[in-house]
Amino acid sequence: MTELIGRFHPVLVHLPIGILLLAGLFQLLALKPKYASLHAATSIALFWGMISAILSCISGYLLSQSGDYDEELVNTHKWFAIATASISLIAYLFNRWENEFAKWVILLMIPLIIITGHLGGSLTHGSDYLTKGFSNEEESTGKEIIPIADVQEANVYADIVQPIFESKCYGCHNKSKKKGGLRLDEPAFILKGGKDGEVIKPGSADESDMMRRLLLPRNDEDHMPPKEKPQLKDNEIALLHWWIATGATFDKKTKDLE
Repeated sequence: MTELIGRFHPVLVHLPIGILLLAGLFQLLALKPKYASLHAATSIALFWGMISAILSCISGYLLSQSGDYDEELVNTHKWFAIATASISLIAYLFNRWENEFAKWVILLMIPLIIITGHLGGSLTHGSDYLTKGFSNEEESTGKEIIPIADVQEANVYADIVQPIFESKCYGCHNKSKKKGGLRLDEPAFILKGGKDGEVIKPGSADESDMMRRLLLPRNDEDHMPPKEKPQLKDNEIALLHWWIATGATFDKKTKDLE
């Protein structure tokens, strides 16, 4: 039940962002005499924004218990979220009491919303999400796969396998987002696996969970990557199969493997 409630966080979290920012806009306009009537609307917006912010904090906390996200970043996001919810409560009370500091509290609330929202976006999309649009590299990872000049001298993991993970897998399995408790951004984490155990069995590609999931029908809920994400090409799947079948090494060159 707690996991189910936590999964409503992405739905709930947009409510306080929109409503509280609207309250801030109303407050700014209400500073002018001709918009003084917006004072009542500001109070209503603050009330519902406060309620939705509190619900978002609760659902976000429950979602964070899954362990699928970077703990340090989650904690930072959590405390900024709590601060935002607290400030929205104070802003609502001050506004109702017509306290002269109400407008300053509301204005303080706006940067908190922006920072909290950015931290939440970093958890789900990566810390460079806002800057990816300025790059010509692949959207899913920010790293371009380049041709290998001498395949026989290439490091199998660093030059062949890792770029595949970076372009197709890092979106869900990295330091900040560990879907299923799995990270694929470092060798130790690849070998460790996720919540369901090991994802690769060196020397036994056909028995590896990674290969099983890659080869499932795209509409299967266990298929990886998720159907809405960029999919691995047949030759990329074949390369991963070959890498695992030959021992899933991280330091050998192509010429050293069959």
